[in-house]
Amino acid sequence: VTSMLAADILKAKKKITLLSQTDELTGLLNMRAFNLLLGKEIARARRYQVPFTAIMIDVDDLKTINDRYGHAAGNLLIRTVASAIRGCARKSDVLARYGGDEFVILMTHTGTKDARVPAERIRTAIHDAVLTVRDKHINPSVSIGVASFPDSVVNPEEILEKADVALYQSKQSGRNKVTCYERPQDPAAACA
Repeated sequence: VTSMLAADILKAKKKITLLSQTDELTGLLNMRAFNLLLGKEIARARRYQVPFTAIMIDVDDLKTINDRYGHAAGNLLIRTVASAIRGCARKSDVLARYGGDEFVILMTHTGTKDARVPAERIRTAIHDAVLTVRDKHINPSVSIGVASFPDSVVNPEEILEKADVALYQSKQSGRNKVTCYERPQDPAAACA
C-alpha cells in the first residue's frame, strides 16, 4: 500500500510540475519555465561566448479576430500558431507562449544568419494555414523579431528586449514580416 501511495504521489508531483511550467491553451512552456532556461543560456553564453538567438512572434490582428468572430476563434488562432511554431522548430529549441498573442523561441548555438531561415519558415507556415470560422476562411499572419548574441546584441540579458524592438519594426513596416535586430550603428533591417 505504501509503495502504491508513493507512486501516486510521485505521479501527482510530476503532473503539478508539468502544469506549473506549461501554458494551458497551447501546451508550450509558460514564461516562468522559459525564463529559467533563458537564465541558464545567458550564463552559458557569458562564460563560453556561445551564440544564441531569441525569436519573438506576435500574431497580427488577433483583436480583430476576437471582435469579429469571438474569443473561441481567437483561441483557435493561438493554438494554430503554436502548432505551426512547434512544427517548424528544432527539437533543441525552447518554445514558450510569451503572453496573450506573443510567442518566443530560444535557439541555442545559433546566430542571426542561421535563425533567419527558421523564422521565415515559421512566418510562411502560419501565413499558409487556413482557419475556417463560421464558413469564413482566415489566413493568419505574424510579425517576427530576431535578436542574436553576440551578432547583434552585446549584452545577452537584453536579448528579449532587442527581439521585441525588431518585432515592433516588423509591425510598423506592414506586418507579416521577419526583422532582425542590428546594433544601433546599423538600423534594424528586414531579413532577406
